[in-house]
Amino acid sequence: MIGQETDRVAMRAAAEAMVEALVVVDGEARRLLVVERAARLPLAPGLLQLGRAHHDAGQRHARAQFIEEGFKAIVVCINEKFLDKSFCGRMIDENFLNDLPSTVDACGENGEFHSFVYSGPVFKYPLPFIKGEIVYKEYKAPKNTDVTSVPEKSFGFYFCDLL
Repeated sequence: MIGQETDRVAMRAAAEAMVEALVVVDGEARRLLVVERAARLPLAPGLLQLGRAHHDAGQRHARAQFIEEGFKAIVVCINEKFLDKSFCGRMIDENFLNDLPSTVDACGENGEFHSFVYSGPVFKYPLPFIKGEIVYKEYKAPKNTDVTSVPEKSFGFYFCDLL
């Protein structure tokens, strides 16, 4: 237990250092993506070695712990293949986790959704934003020149504007 806590503290310190470095060097979107990913790292080590069912439980636990530790995030993009429009623009909280279908990774690791982390222990202060409208964008699949294959379908995403 002590070893795990030491690892968590070291990884969180490394995450904070990465964020601080990116604040100086890189743009906001990239910096926030790193914050979200870095914040998850110490919460669920070794998931790649686990079986799928155990992995899913680990991801749900990681996201729940992410919330418990005081991180706040909003869903800004939904892949319509996995979730409906109602998930877009929602805060990631216990209700969000409970509403996710069992086929959706709680951390969105399969592209089901993307989030914007705006507050948490590694932030000096919460990042202010105003939730804007939710828009739908459809993307046409490229034309397939192989006449024997099944034609590709269009796919779409819902986006929540943040101002």
